[in-house]
Amino acid sequence: MIERTLEWGEKKDRNKTTQTGWTKIVLFIVEQLREGYQDAIREERRERQKRTVTQLILYQIITTQYMYLYLYLYLYLHLYLYLHLHLYLYLLFVCINIILIDLLTNR
Repeated sequence: MIERTLEWGEKKDRNKTTQTGWTKIVLFIVEQLREGYQDAIREERRERQKRTVTQLILYQIITTQYMYLYLYLYLYLHLYLYLHLHLYLYLLFVCINIILIDLLTNR
C-alpha cells in the first residue's frame, strides 16, 4: 500500500534497501499519528465521562433539593388544609350546637 502510494520511480535510482527504509519510516510515522489520535480520543472520552459523572451528581443534588422542597410544600399545604378543615368543622359544630341549644331553650 505504501509502495503504491509513494510511487517509487525508476528515475530516482532508489534501490530496494532505500525503499524498504523509507517504507518503515513512513509506517512508523503513520503508526505514531494513529496512536496519538487514539490517545486524544481516549482523553476526550475520559473528560466526557468526568463531565457526565459531575453533571449526574449535580443533577442528583438538585433533584434531591427539589424533592425536599416539594415534600415540604406538599406537607405544609396538606397540613394547612387539614387544620383549616378541622377549624371549619369545629366552628360548624359549635354553631350547630348554639342553634340547637337556642332552639331547645326557647321553647
